[in-house]
Amino acid sequence: MYVKMKKTTLTVFSVLAALTVAGLCAGLIAMDVTRKNQRSQYESEVAAGWRQSVSELAGALSDLEIDLQKGLYASGNYQTVSWAAQVFSEAGSARTALESLPIYELRLQGTETFLNQVGEYTLEMARKQLRGEELTDSEESTLKTLALRSRQLADEVLMLSERIADENPGYEEMQQLLLPSEEGEEKTEFESLEDIFSGDKPLTYDGQHSAWRESRTSEWLKSLKEVDKAQLKILGAKYLSVKQEDLTEESRFDAPFAFREYRNGDTSVAVTEGGGMLYGFNKLREVTESKLSVEDVLTVGSEALAEFGYEHMEPVSWAAAENTLTVVYAFRQEGVLVYSDRITVTMALDNGEILTLNAMEYLLAHNPDRDLSTTVNKDEALQVLRSDLTVESTDLVSVPGGDGSEEICWQFTVHDETEAKVLIFVNANTKVEEEILILVEDDDRRTAI
Repeated sequence: MYVKMKKTTLTVFSVLAALTVAGLCAGLIAMDVTRKNQRSQYESEVAAGWRQSVSELAGALSDLEIDLQKGLYASGNYQTVSWAAQVFSEAGSARTALESLPIYELRLQGTETFLNQVGEYTLEMARKQLRGEELTDSEESTLKTLALRSRQLADEVLMLSERIADENPGYEEMQQLLLPSEEGEEKTEFESLEDIFSGDKPLTYDGQHSAWRESRTSEWLKSLKEVDKAQLKILGAKYLSVKQEDLTEESRFDAPFAFREYRNGDTSVAVTEGGGMLYGFNKLREVTESKLSVEDVLTVGSEALAEFGYEHMEPVSWAAAENTLTVVYAFRQEGVLVYSDRITVTMALDNGEILTLNAMEYLLAHNPDRDLSTTVNKDEALQVLRSDLTVESTDLVSVPGGDGSEEICWQFTVHDETEAKVLIFVNANTKVEEEILILVEDDDRRTAI
């Protein structure tokens, strides 16, 4: 009886085990099927999103081309503003649609540059017309070229969009369409869009995406005496306050100007070959406490920059975070605050030490012989402001443009009944209100937006 019970028990256990294994297998199979279904659904949704983005890109480019054509015939201020705003909006929509596609490896720099520039350039031309200035023949020709390129781009993308709509490709097919070509292979349809812009000259204008920004160099550094390699290392050690033998040369660079980089452990320093100017450095140190006030550190920073060869630097914006203070200093030249000649530093709030320094903008823009003359005095510039504004302070400043130009302006710090501080820039030669910025200030920061 005992043996029989044992065999029965074993049989029951075997059956239960088999059922358990079968259940587990069935569960795993079900889970696998579920995952496959979920993945398939996800891929279908992604492919649908890509197809939609191509369609939206085609539509935005088509609208952009039409608006650019209309703008060539705008005459009144209302139409000029309306045209520029619409072009800027459509260019932004096209850029958003393009960025929704996984094409960052397709080398579409020309297409991306075009979409960044077309709206911005159109807006700048509209501003020029509103200032009462006539467009030059070159500027009108550029607008026509932008309209032509927009039509060519729209036509190519529209044909691609229509084919995608007809074929309704799935995830893998869309991936293949959006993948970059291998070396030696024929360009993909998306890559071929770059051919549209291959013969165009870089577009330079007053804007954030102006080609001028990519081609900048320093004429001022070129005019300075070239410092030999041995002396550059001595200067690098001096700027870092270390021994010369502790530095090792890392690299030499030609762009945006000639400079050499040296290293001492985790600390690095860069010195220009022209004039031996401090380009920048980076010191790694954890700052665990704040002992100094913001005002004290701002003063220490100006004094340190003077010791590095950058005199007459004034703090114009700053922000405190994690026991450090990041400050932008601008150069005061013949009484004019030159915003283009700026240096950014990060200082420790425990002892005021400069931890990082970047003088690239100063080195690129500095010009001891720049024209700082004015024809509009402060009182005349004040007439441009609204009568209900209270002027707190006035300064004469140089405002940089995106094409290398500079405008001398009267900078008025004002407020109305809301007490919000605003910076208003009035051109000191044309009496045009060039810019309005809101000044944000508290105990730990000062910035203009």
